[in-house]
Amino acid sequence: MTTEGRTELVVVGVDGSPASAMAMAWAARYAKALGATVRAVLAWHYPVTAGAGAVSVPPTVVTDDVERTRRQDLDKAIAATFGDPPSVTVEPVVVYGHPAQVLIEQARDADLLVVDGDPLTDIELLAASGRHLRLIMRAGDLLRNEL
Repeated sequence: MTTEGRTELVVVGVDGSPASAMAMAWAARYAKALGATVRAVLAWHYPVTAGAGAVSVPPTVVTDDVERTRRQDLDKAIAATFGDPPSVTVEPVVVYGHPAQVLIEQARDADLLVVDGDPLTDIELLAASGRHLRLIMRAGDLLRNEL
């Protein structure tokens, strides 16, 4: 669907989990039905120890290899969900940073942000929304645990 000459943009978080796969499948169905573009976002960061924050600037020596591997993971997830070639327009994005922060930033120009699975097939997602639905964006506004 286009709004004022613009194609709708759906952002979906990808992390390799079953919930992420469900979110991608939902985004694929939605995008296909409306003619929307999907931005598939995989955020990564170096593991942290208890009490320490994430590394703000990753070492360059390791970053290139990690980013290449993460991009391959994202490409495989996209192919598994959207087909090869994809049945809709998909923008793959790999970004260093905390997943919640990266998704919020990547969804600033989006019409919809999809995270944490498909509530139509897993009622537990709605029954325990405080635990499962961490963030939702509607019309560019960030909402926390609200539908």
